[in-house]
Amino acid sequence: MNLSLEYFVKRHGTILGVPQGVVFFLLFCVAFRLSFGFCTVAFGVISESEITLENYSDGDVVRYPVVLLRGRVVGRENEVVIIENLSSSLPSRIVRTSTCRGRFKALMELTEGVNHLSIASGSARLDISLFYHRSSNKHFVRLILFLDSSGEDNFAVPEEWTNAHRPSLRSEELFHKFQTAALLWQTATAERLYDAGYGRRTFTLETDRRGRVIVWKQRGKKSSEEYFAKSEVERFREIYKEIVSGSAFDKNACYFILTAFSGENEIAGRMYGRVALGVDNVAMFDSATFFSCPDEVGDAPEYFSDPSVVSSQWFRDSAYRNTRWALTSSTLGAGLHELGHAFGLSHSTDPNDFMSRGFDRFNRIFTLVEPPSSLSPGGEFKDDEVVEWTSSTAPKLIRSPWIE
Repeated sequence: MNLSLEYFVKRHGTILGVPQGVVFFLLFCVAFRLSFGFCTVAFGVISESEITLENYSDGDVVRYPVVLLRGRVVGRENEVVIIENLSSSLPSRIVRTSTCRGRFKALMELTEGVNHLSIASGSARLDISLFYHRSSNKHFVRLILFLDSSGEDNFAVPEEWTNAHRPSLRSEELFHKFQTAALLWQTATAERLYDAGYGRRTFTLETDRRGRVIVWKQRGKKSSEEYFAKSEVERFREIYKEIVSGSAFDKNACYFILTAFSGENEIAGRMYGRVALGVDNVAMFDSATFFSCPDEVGDAPEYFSDPSVVSSQWFRDSAYRNTRWALTSSTLGAGLHELGHAFGLSHSTDPNDFMSRGFDRFNRIFTLVEPPSSLSPGGEFKDDEVVEWTSSTAPKLIRSPWIE
């Protein structure tokens, strides 16, 4: 204790009518609280908070609306962690997750401005404030749902999937899945660049005044059959040409175009209308497996943990793991892979890179345990087995005008 504190006690301990020993104890608690964070006093015992965050500190500022919180609950196994955004009125303001060997991960949607977060597990609690301010980058990613000339979206979905999640899927639900996918791509980019030592840099999504991600809808000039008759590259060029000549063109935009007319062809024994390409400032992806994307950000943990077997030959993930969680992971990972090409990245030889087949492990960014599949019994994985922006892609990515 310093001299000023000792002098205060000697001068005022008896004047206030409180024994000096009690005053010393209370002042020590105050000093400890200011120096080391949350502490509790009970029957003369002082203990630090059992909850810690690994990747955020109080007062941190982010430029994107969905953060991935990674933390620990010290000395506790398989505990429930409840995180509440006290500054939000969104339905997603309360998130529940569980620990694995004391660790936890959770996605939290922020509101613009200050966000007071309360993280609790058992009797332990941690309070932290994060600030979300929209990006000022004039370069942004524009999402476009591209239809054929009929204006219909043949949203191919296997019957087993609709029975499991909802009776039917409508066109507006494709909008929600597209918006959610883009938010997860944005968060994944920021978090993995941060882990690579480049700060939380990511791309800006086009949003409305309320902060909702905007999805444009554009009707093509040709029928789906006419688009199908072209090769993948020719289809890409034709659709891009229609985009830049229409009202959705913006010189500062990087386009992610989701074509909504792919489907299964039982006679040919394959899916038709497939496209997965990216170059310069445009990425294009078909909707064939987009049904496997979460409807909302809060649904992501459920989708990434569903071990149900995908029996349809048309909709198995391209890594041949044949489960729902894997299809979700590969679909989202491949989408970000193509967006990487749109940002100017080439393929990587590193098997763990987003720009290689590392994108199949997109789920591991947001989870701690991987469900079983046809190729693996599942289980925990190491931190260095999570898909990343490696030394061959990260330096080039951060030089892209769309990354800030």
